[in-house]
Amino acid sequence: MKTLPGLTALIGIVLPVLAFNSPQDPLLPACADHRGESIDWGEFAGHSVILYFHKPGLDYSMRGLEQIVAELAASQVVAESTLLAVVAFSDQSLDDVVQCTDRVGLHTLTIADPGRKAFGGFRVIAYPTAYIMDRKRKVVHTSKGFGPNFAFQTVVAARFGAGLIDRPNYDRLMQGDALAEVDPALVRLHRMTQVARRLAAAGDPQGAWRLLEPALQKTSGDTPALELAFRLHLALDRVDPAAAALAEIRAGHPDYALLPLLRCRLALARHDLDLAEQELAGVRPRLFPEAELLRGMLLEARGDFEQAAAVYRTRLEQLLMLGSVAGAEPALGKR
Repeated sequence: MKTLPGLTALIGIVLPVLAFNSPQDPLLPACADHRGESIDWGEFAGHSVILYFHKPGLDYSMRGLEQIVAELAASQVVAESTLLAVVAFSDQSLDDVVQCTDRVGLHTLTIADPGRKAFGGFRVIAYPTAYIMDRKRKVVHTSKGFGPNFAFQTVVAARFGAGLIDRPNYDRLMQGDALAEVDPALVRLHRMTQVARRLAAAGDPQGAWRLLEPALQKTSGDTPALELAFRLHLALDRVDPAAAALAEIRAGHPDYALLPLLRCRLALARHDLDLAEQELAGVRPRLFPEAELLRGMLLEARGDFEQAAAVYRTRLEQLLMLGSVAGAEPALGKR
């Protein structure tokens, strides 16, 4: 398959229906965002949800939001698996909220509900308050009132809700136990994943793999590390190992939000263009910018290089205007 020289090999390493709740869980209501556009919650199926109840003008409320945004932006995997919806029971301007949350790679909504007509079912008596829902829209945690661990615990709960960490690790982290109790091999794997991702982004996928492989052999089933391994294998033209890594991701995390993108990449590597197109068909580029890269790669594979170049050029211009995507996975337990 011919490709546009140097444009696509490494970019993918860096970029990569509302369910009924149990009776005690409030439902996500029909409502509009701050611009008056109706919100389709089903568009975020498969994501965990952070409902952040914000009070305009309250310093601690804005500080809590800023910290959550920073925690989400630091991890591409968490950012792609989580929706942050900020709700204000006020008719004051929310421009500062929009400015704070407008980050490339984050899925965010800003909602004004001055009469509590939409979100009255959520008990909010302190600010900030965050309700964290899992992929089935069941509340898994509530953070009430700003404190030193507010943002950390909120994002840990979002990780758990998205299926990125298991229950034992979630419980340990939420209880504030020392991270030494977490499997040391897993801690090392997360650190090596972060460094390896940076090496790959700098143009050294072979060096990234040499760093990641030993840590990956000691700990299996970690989705962010397996995803990076998959991307590195493809960057190094190792299709069969990439397929094995993808199979492990699917077995351990069948609802992983990036699976259609990864399956599309594997189909492209195998020159199965019809399958690649099918996998890409249901992916929304607004939620997953990598879809535009894959669309360009598919156009290349079909020989339409001019249109492929136009897709890349448009997307790169957008990134230049909006800022760069944070693509590094932080070391486990960083607070």
